[in-house]
Amino acid sequence: MAQSITALANGLNLFFGREESSSHDLASLIHNFACSLIDSFILSQGNEAFAKKDFKTAIEFYSKAILQEPSNHIFFSNRR
Repeated sequence: MAQSITALANGLNLFFGREESSSHDLASLIHNFACSLIDSFILSQGNEAFAKKDFKTAIEFYSKAILQEPSNHIFFSNRR
């Protein structure tokens, strides 16, 4: 999550440092940040269920994470 916050801060610095930008750029940054937070939350819920040996619930959370971000290989490796 710290990486996500850093990425958002860097993006906002770039956004406000440019002369030509649009509100779409900021909206996109905020959207990406929110998605990253959701992914992190879902992953942590899956990890918590896995630690409790509740494998069915863990798989459900990892599957939800994959639907949110299908390009993230970590979600797939956790679900296997």
